[in-house]
Amino acid sequence: TLPFVLLFLLLMTLYLTGVFLRQVQSLKNSLAALEPEDLNKSTKLESRFYELDDFLHIFEKLRLRLKQSFNKARRFASDASHELRTPLTILRGNTEQMISELPTGSATQVRMRMIADQVDHLIDISAKLLLLSQADANSIKVHLDELDMSQLVWNWVQDAKTFNDQVEIMHSIEPRLHCKGDRKLLLQLIQNLYTNAINYNIENGWLRISLNRQSQSLFLKFENSTNHASQDFVERAFDRFYRGSDSLVRCIEGHGLGLSICQEIAKVHGGCITVEINNNIVCMTVKLPEST
Repeated sequence: TLPFVLLFLLLMTLYLTGVFLRQVQSLKNSLAALEPEDLNKSTKLESRFYELDDFLHIFEKLRLRLKQSFNKARRFASDASHELRTPLTILRGNTEQMISELPTGSATQVRMRMIADQVDHLIDISAKLLLLSQADANSIKVHLDELDMSQLVWNWVQDAKTFNDQVEIMHSIEPRLHCKGDRKLLLQLIQNLYTNAINYNIENGWLRISLNRQSQSLFLKFENSTNHASQDFVERAFDRFYRGSDSLVRCIEGHGLGLSICQEIAKVHGGCITVEINNNIVCMTVKLPEST
């Protein structure tokens, strides 16, 4: 009888241990999958064991505190951008007026022009921060229309060739490709990718812009030559305020927000953006769903 009793106890122990560990694994998976955009959703976790009730209660309170903290941070960025817009605009107008009133070519006029340029940078930063705060709050206003992406990209390439003769611009655009998108936001995405490719290019380098269709998706690629890509660029390219280690040395203008904005624009269109570096060639790929 004793061996059967021991076997029964062993099986019961294994069974109860398995049930308990499955509950712990469920909690682990919920914690691992928690993202900022999921903080508004209740975890709906239930425990079969009262020993875990306190842990679930603490976890739920932590989720609520994190939600409040993220909401405060988002509101701060949005409110700060709104509040800065008016005084910066007034400051910009007054500096322009002072520049026109000062003697042409004077040292004071030059210094005032430098101040006006910095005000422009602040206005640009506040606008980008406002867009990113709207993205965090899932409140970007998107006006979806049927767009001819082939024509949109082709027009952009032709314009780019006219105002940039230092970099060879090549293109390969498949005709009659359409998607539903916000024209203004997609043009901003193209502008940011183009600016990034030009800024981190080499002297007398090249840029290749391509658009093609694969498996009911559109792939917009910006490939450029470079020898200035940082080792951590692939991992941190879309981090906000991240700039390459040599950006200051080369005096490259920018705030480190352009690619972050590209990522958010791709997301609101149901797509994504990736970056690769191979043999001193940077490839930024935007994937967008094709309209049917």
